[in-house]
Amino acid sequence: MEGAFGEYRAFLETYASFLEEMAAQTQERYGALVSFNGERMTKAMSGLQSHIMQLRNMEAKRIELQERAGYGGLTFSELMGRRPEEEREALRALFRRIEMAVGNIKFLNEKSLDFAKEGLASVKIGDGAVTEGKNLYAPPVRGKEQRAVDTPAAFEANY
Repeated sequence: MEGAFGEYRAFLETYASFLEEMAAQTQERYGALVSFNGERMTKAMSGLQSHIMQLRNMEAKRIELQERAGYGGLTFSELMGRRPEEEREALRALFRRIEMAVGNIKFLNEKSLDFAKEGLASVKIGDGAVTEGKNLYAPPVRGKEQRAVDTPAAFEANY
């Protein structure tokens, strides 16, 4: 059983590192979004699908290893309560790493979503803000056809 728990714990170290890397990339995606830089956004988004698939696979493996170690269905707090006292501080530190990375990912994803919603709300496509004869996708150019709104649009960044 201890060998199985050792494997589970080693996997959690890898999982924590992966989540920290995901948090850093989520920060980069948010920065790219607010920069309105299409090249930067494309680069930041390039690995997202891959990371999502990796995350699904890692979570499935975490569950499998936790069950194999004899702690299936337990929360991390419950699991720590069943481990020897001398292991608990290291487990708490590991849990804090995971919790912090997940919290950062959620926070940045919410900020990105809010930013995107605000941008779309300023365009108000369904509410009449876009009028006939104006091009939503065109950058603002004085003396020529103008965009329907004067706020920056993500479309200017090649999207």
